[in-house]
Amino acid sequence: MKILRLRIQGFRGIQSAQIDFDDHAVLIGPNGCGKSTIIDALALVLGRTRMVRHLTEHDFIGSDPGPATRTRIIATLSGFSSETPDDHDDWFQSGRSVPKWMDEEGREHADPGPNRRLCANLGFCARFDRGELEVVTLCYFHDDDDATDPFDGEVDLHKFPPAFSPRLVSSCCRPGGNGTLSRRSILICFAGPCRMPLAFLPTR
Repeated sequence: MKILRLRIQGFRGIQSAQIDFDDHAVLIGPNGCGKSTIIDALALVLGRTRMVRHLTEHDFIGSDPGPATRTRIIATLSGFSSETPDDHDDWFQSGRSVPKWMDEEGREHADPGPNRRLCANLGFCARFDRGELEVVTLCYFHDDDDATDPFDGEVDLHKFPPAFSPRLVSSCCRPGGNGTLSRRSILICFAGPCRMPLAFLPTR
C-alpha cells in the first residue's frame, strides 16, 4: 500500500494544500515550512492519533475556530495487488470505501479503464467544541468531495471500524525499531518529490 495524494485544509499553517507523492519521496525544507504538519496530517488521517500531540484550537488555521470551522485531511491510497475491488473486501464492501480509479494525470474516475489504478480515499475531519473546550474528530472513508460537512448528521459517512486503523497503518508503514510505528517511519515511507501545496503558509 502507498499514499498517492494528500489533501489538507485548515490545519495549522496550511490553508489549502495538495501533495502528490511519487514512489520514492523525501520532504525537504527549512524549519517552520510545514514538514511536521504534513507528517501529523498523515498520522491523523490514518487514524494514528496517538502519534500526534493533543489537538487544540491552535491547530486550526488562525487559532480561533468558529462553530463552522473545520480541519479536513484526505489521503488517497493505492498499491492494491489487483485493480478489482472484489479482490479486496477488507476495503471495498458495504459501509467501507467506495472504489475509485486514478489515471496517469491524477484524475479520479468512478469506473476502471486503461492505465487506471484502483484507489481508496480516507478522510479526517475536526471541529472545535467551544462549550467543552475540546477538539472533536472523526476518521471516515471519504467518497463525496461535495459533502460540505462530515459532522452534518444528514451526511452519510462510513467511519473506520475499531480494528481497521492498526491494520491500515501496518500495511502502509514500516515498523520502528521497537515494533511500533514512529514519526520517522512515516516520513521514510511517505515523504518525497512532490508538488508543493497550493497555499502553504508558515507553520510550526
